[in-house]
Parts: sequence; structure tokens; C-alpha cells
Amino acid sequence: MGKIGEIEPEELRLTEVFRALGEVKRFLIFKNLRVGPCYADELVELLGISRPALGKHMRVLIDAGLARLKYTIEDGKTKARLELTDISSKMATLVDEMVSGIIKDILSREKTLKAELVEAEIQYVSTKATLESLEKKHKEGSISEEEYVRLRTLYEGQLKRLSDKLTKLQHLITV
Repeated sequence: MGKIGEIEPEELRLTEVFRALGEVKRFLIFKNLRVGPCYADELVELLGISRPALGKHMRVLIDAGLARLKYTIEDGKTKARLELTDISSKMATLVDEMVSGIIKDILSREKTLKAELVEAEIQYVSTKATLESLEKKHKEGSISEEEYVRLRTLYEGQLKRLSDKLTKLQHLITV
């Protein structure tokens, strides 16, 4: 294997495959072709795109070696039918495994983030209640001014950190 910065020809081809499948409409075309060959008109209707747009997507898939065009004549009209190449049929299994793994990772990460969010929310509520209790003790005079200021500063800092953590977790969950 070459040094970093160098790429082998088969690796370069793989990057073209990922680039081709990295666009939503092309990925949907690829998924549909896995079920069976599709006529251009079917894909235009199914995806809600224009024929020129479909043509561009088809060209990328063909150039990446994932699909090929077959022409048939029906009722005196030439029709273009897109189908998977032999290599893309093998690639489909790899893509399925990768997508399945990625989805599992995403769901696991989301579950972990949600658990962290709940834990942070509980800590926030608990800290806020502790701060309110501290305020009450201060008003009652059962705690010295010096101790009150020290603890209030500590709990307010903790609330700020927890608030920042909650914001970050909520953002990560929605991304």
C-alpha cells in the first residue's frame, strides 16, 4: 500500500462509487435498480425529477460502473432501461452491510445521547433545588454569609455548566 497522499487505482474507483451513491436521488435510483431494471420514465415519475436531471444522475452511476443502459424497442419506440452491473450487485451487499451498521451506530449514539440528556436534566433540577434550599437557609440565617456566597457561586457555576451541556446534547440529538 502506498504512502498517505497516494491512492491505488482500485481505491480511486471506490471513491467514485461512494461519490455516486452519496447523493440522495442517485442512492434511490440504485436502491430501485436492486429490485430490478427500471425504465427512465419510471424513475422520472418515481423520483419526481425531470428527464435531464435523471440523465445526469444516470451518467454518474454509469461512469462509476454501478449501472448500465440497455435499449429495447417496444411498439416501435426505443426505450432506455437502466440496470445494475455485475459489480454493483456485489457492491449492493456491501452497501447494505455498511448502511445497516451506520444506522445501528446512529441509533445507539442517539440512545446514549438521550440517556445523557435525561441524566443532565436530573442533575440540573437537583442542583437548582439545592440552590433554592441554600437561598432559604440564607434568608433564615442558618448559614453564614461567607458560606452562602461560596456555595451559591459553586452551584451557579454548576448550573451554567449543566445548562451548556443540556444545550449541546439537545443540539447533538437533533443533528
